[in-house]
Amino acid sequence: LCHIIEQNHSSRFYALMNKILPNWKELKKELNSFSHILR
Repeated sequence: LCHIIEQNHSSRFYALMNKILPNWKELKKELNSFSHILR
């Protein structure tokens, strides 16, 4: 949903991510750990 407000990966996008979903970095790591299944 952050891309509705910020349509790129600028510093403002990441600031919004940090505000809305403070643990997004940990969640991203968890999602990335499953990437081998999709290959």
